[in-house]
Amino acid sequence: LGRIVIPKEIRKSLRIKNGDNLEIVVDGENISLRKLVDNNGVLVIPDSVTSIKNRSLSLIPELKELVIGKNVRDIEAYAFSECYNLKKVTILSKEVVIYPNAFKDCIKLEEFDFSKVITISHHSFENCVCLKEVKLSSKLDILSETAFLGCKGIEYFDIPRQNKDFVSCDGVVYSKDLSKLLFYPCAKKDKVFNLSDEVNVISANAFSYSQYLEEVDLKNVSELGISCFKGCSNLKKVKMSSKAKYINQESFKDCLNLIDINVPDNIKVISGKAFMGCKSLKEINIGSNVNHIGDEAFKDCVLLEKLSLPKTIEKLGNNFIGGVKEDLEILYDGTIEEWNNLVKDRNVCVSHQSQNDFHYYGDDVDKYVPDVWEKEIVIPEGFKYKLTVKK
Repeated sequence: LGRIVIPKEIRKSLRIKNGDNLEIVVDGENISLRKLVDNNGVLVIPDSVTSIKNRSLSLIPELKELVIGKNVRDIEAYAFSECYNLKKVTILSKEVVIYPNAFKDCIKLEEFDFSKVITISHHSFENCVCLKEVKLSSKLDILSETAFLGCKGIEYFDIPRQNKDFVSCDGVVYSKDLSKLLFYPCAKKDKVFNLSDEVNVISANAFSYSQYLEEVDLKNVSELGISCFKGCSNLKKVKMSSKAKYINQESFKDCLNLIDINVPDNIKVISGKAFMGCKSLKEINIGSNVNHIGDEAFKDCVLLEKLSLPKTIEKLGNNFIGGVKEDLEILYDGTIEEWNNLVKDRNVCVSHQSQNDFHYYGDDVDKYVPDVWEKEIVIPEGFKYKLTVKK
């Protein structure tokens, strides 16, 4: 079927306008045409439907309210993505699996019935900035770390106690045994957050884009996920854990007001873009056991005046101090010969962030390496800096 021309009189009687999404209904020998979304912006998925296919209902501007029929089991990838005016979703079925990006960029979505949802895949609700209260299901068993990425309006999460895999405490989502913190609500208004002693893992993106958080104590955390504090614009002070061995990529990227953080001796790796864009950071002391600093780790830290580096460093990433002050003072705990060997004629890391560059495998930091090594001069061309070394 190619093109259907609807006479003006019929369009007027059905109140059809240009851009409306229409549905062709076949009933035996009869074929009828009707608007997919009614005049109030409501779409009801009939009970005969069991799966909503990829992108099948994305980009429908007139859709404001969605009712999902009682036999729908799967909402597939991008099914309702970019329905910019969708505000409310009601689910009548008993159990629903939500696939990746299914409601991504539904920027006006305020009400969603999560009570029947058993799986929330990655980026399912990314950038749904009007969601405020997320009450998850007691049957939820799969929850992706990026499911609510960029949902800057969420004030708290709530999970029934009967859930076997997850628990919520004061609006924050944890694994059932409290060992892993999964989601910290972006709009949670607390300025200070102290992790409990049980938490030893912070999930990727867990605190990302938190709007009010100013101070955090990482206590017993041994693992920081990728981008875990990325974009926390008001974060000022971080007390690092004595148990972590690495700072993952983009962990504190774009923490614009971060002024108080030091890298303790237990840290061995500072990965790519870890502190990139921390525009208020003036000084940072790197622990005595760090042996690797990734690409652009301190790039665009425009106020950075002093950077202390231990002699244990073996690899410096490309452009690791790009975009900083030209009179930056580097305090190197080694000799000038050791420094020259470090920044010249050495295999230094060129990271590939867009291709899942660095990943940490288990407890062996020696396994934390990129796939490609190239010879590079790591100090940007023409860059002037004051170097203080041991005599």
